[in-house]
Amino acid sequence: MTTQNDIGEKVRESLFWAFLLRGGGSCFKVVFTIILARILDPKDFGIMAIASMIVYYADNLTSFGFSNALIQKKELSDADVDTTFTVNFIISLTLCLICVFFSSSIAHLFKVPEAQSVIAVFSLIFLLTTFFDIPITLLKKQINFKYSETFKMARALLQSFIAVILALLGLKVWALVYGQLIGLFVVAVAIVFVTKWHPRFRFHLSNFKGLVHFGAWDFFRNQIGYLGKYGPQFIVSRYVGVTELGFFEKAISTTGMAVDQVSMNMNNVMFSAFSSIQDDQKAIAQTLQHYLVVRTAIGFPVVTGLALIAPYFVPIVLGTKWSPIIIPMQIICLSEGLRMIIGLLSVANVAIGKYALHTIYKTINSILLLVFCYLLLQWNIVGVCLGLVFGDLLSLFASFKVFQSKLKVFHIKSLLHALAPATFGCIIMACCFIFFQRYIFCKVTLTSMIGLILVSALPYTFYMLTSKNTDLQMLKKEIFGAIDKIISKIRAS
Repeated sequence: MTTQNDIGEKVRESLFWAFLLRGGGSCFKVVFTIILARILDPKDFGIMAIASMIVYYADNLTSFGFSNALIQKKELSDADVDTTFTVNFIISLTLCLICVFFSSSIAHLFKVPEAQSVIAVFSLIFLLTTFFDIPITLLKKQINFKYSETFKMARALLQSFIAVILALLGLKVWALVYGQLIGLFVVAVAIVFVTKWHPRFRFHLSNFKGLVHFGAWDFFRNQIGYLGKYGPQFIVSRYVGVTELGFFEKAISTTGMAVDQVSMNMNNVMFSAFSSIQDDQKAIAQTLQHYLVVRTAIGFPVVTGLALIAPYFVPIVLGTKWSPIIIPMQIICLSEGLRMIIGLLSVANVAIGKYALHTIYKTINSILLLVFCYLLLQWNIVGVCLGLVFGDLLSLFASFKVFQSKLKVFHIKSLLHALAPATFGCIIMACCFIFFQRYIFCKVTLTSMIGLILVSALPYTFYMLTSKNTDLQMLKKEIFGAIDKIISKIRAS
């Protein structure tokens, strides 16, 4: 039987590798992103965003909710895996053909004729994703994020590198398209070979029925998640324009590039962990509170710092042509901060079996989010970003109420207690930033930007290291312990 201590050890190891691998990969990815932003125009990113809205539906439709069902299921058989792959592939092939056939109509809907050929070619990612997702899911099931994150990092870096090379050759938006496809193809072949997973077209009705109960709700939940993620982009594209969509997409992706390294890694790890202890309510409540402290301690200073430094970062690093994204980026940072909390509550709700109620609330929240975005369109993409914040506030409230409906021991005080250390630290960080910005680093230069990052990050780091918070003490112990292990291994080798 798997104990809470066993799960805790696996979670700590998985989080370490997740942060290490993605964190290291992100440094290179940031460089590639900056190069692409300077070479390509906002319209190129706008066209790619339209194709992504349609084609990235693969993440939701190809698995039909079965990938998470494989992780959540206590006993997994080869028949479950084969059935999932077979269903995924059939759906992927169908969606690929649909996208190719209706690419002209979709481009007309967005009023961007150039998007037709991009959508048609990019739809090949449906088929490639099927061969990548199953082995990744099996690694997650084992809470083996060392290897799953290695392949994800390789995929992201290869896609970015190829895109930069093709952009330098003058391929414009096609550099982004071919970069995604070629990178995914190479890594999909590699992961199938390394994991020794053998794709088999076999369908077992009994296993299919066993996965449907969880998978159906997870599938529907993913569709709602897609609506919330890409719905605002559709509104911007349809009613504001493709260039503004390029600005909006860059504001979201630039912010998300840093935030996702914290949020998505932990979401994936914690879903596997919560699923393993789903019958122990006390352990779930304690685990959630601890990792809320961990996530916000790492994530809150990221979004706070990015919001503060945006007026320097955008013109200096991305270029002055991207200046319209400064205010949207700052607003999105607030939205991302809320989503860090929502993400952990969401995976906990699904893992403990409250996926039906959670999905119903999420549906209502997503609809209201789109309503907010539409009503605030008079302020263009700034208004849409404000709509995201209002929608996320409602989603946070709903996610907390769903979790509390099963675990009465987790009160609002528990949530506020978990958020307090990082929130107070960020207030200190912001005060230092504003003081030095006003009196010392007044000019918008690279030197000023680096100086402001240092003088705001150091007080936050000092506060976290000296805090008496129990969860932060555990985090420091885990970090230093991991560093000692690495040093020991290096010396031993």
